[in-house]
Amino acid sequence: MDLPTTDPAEITDLLSRMIVRLKDCPEALSALSGTPGTIRIRLTDPDVDLRLNLAGDETFMGPNEAGDDGSYDTTISMRWETAHGFWAGSLDLMSALMMGTVKIEGSNLDPLFRLKSLLTPAREIYLELVREYGDKDRSK
Repeated sequence: MDLPTTDPAEITDLLSRMIVRLKDCPEALSALSGTPGTIRIRLTDPDVDLRLNLAGDETFMGPNEAGDDGSYDTTISMRWETAHGFWAGSLDLMSALMMGTVKIEGSNLDPLFRLKSLLTPAREIYLELVREYGDKDRSK
């Protein structure tokens, strides 16, 4: 599956909208709830720096702002193409870690395990959003 976009603002919008829709998904509630956690998601090629706060109804994903205090439980770094494969279901996180295409830093990996449990409900939402982006491009 082709990348839906390579524009950093659109990537941020796409992933933020996925998290918003996940909050309405009963399968995702347990992973989004619990002890609050923060994951920094660093995408390269193009450069996108996101913050994912896992905090129940207050869960959100958005860009890291200038002056952000940098307090994250864990940081995940990968190329945008890798992240796309991860959310689309064509790439397994453990395989990507072993191949070195995904790098993880941080001492508290609990939010990462919670993110992994979001994969199944997120995949359908992500693919739906990718189709919407494709439809938007064709309507220009």
